[in-house]
Amino acid sequence: MYVNDEAKFSAVFPARNENESLSISVPFLVRHSILVGEVLVVVDSASDKSFLAQEVLKSLPVPVNFVLNSHKGVFGAIQTGVANAKFETVIVAAADEIYPLLKFDAMARVLLEGSDFVSGTRYALGGKRYGGNLTGRVLSTFANTLLKGIYRSAMSDFTTGYKGFQKKNWGSLSRDADGPGWSSALKFSLNAIRLGMIIKEIPIISLDRQMGGESTFKFKLWFIGYIRKIF
Repeated sequence: MYVNDEAKFSAVFPARNENESLSISVPFLVRHSILVGEVLVVVDSASDKSFLAQEVLKSLPVPVNFVLNSHKGVFGAIQTGVANAKFETVIVAAADEIYPLLKFDAMARVLLEGSDFVSGTRYALGGKRYGGNLTGRVLSTFANTLLKGIYRSAMSDFTTGYKGFQKKNWGSLSRDADGPGWSSALKFSLNAIRLGMIIKEIPIISLDRQMGGESTFKFKLWFIGYIRKIF
């Protein structure tokens, strides 16, 4: 099926030693999406094991480009991905899950229809979260409940890494968003609310860390990062 380039999106995968996960998740995305125009895998180091997935991914009908992070960490990877993205619409993905990828076309469409910012949600509209680190799940649930009350927002999942936006809005969304782990995703949400952007949530099923790889979760560091982003 022919899809106009204006309707396509760039998928950005921050990755750290995710060769096993990428070998599954990227082909899954390409197989189930008609709007994905390219995949950008962003790594911190040329020695990262994620590069081992290149042999599997090079035969896909959608280009998969491995890019070295211009900075460090998840925020730097997203920033590098946006800078290198071919398409105006960008959707950020975690490398270690596949079920949320089924909703990427829906996320891209709501942006094409006029929304400024789209977030996956595990806590409303039928979204669910399973597996993963218990401490991480508790922290996420607590943070999202607190944020919903503080900001009186219709958003239900501020902290998920599955976010979509237009490149033209990156400068505003990314303001003061650098931080440990995926805490930057929280700041994207808060900036979108502060700016009065049109926000849409799409329900996702999240099944954390089921395909190997290396988790970057560190409770103390992430907790401090969340608190700093909130206050």
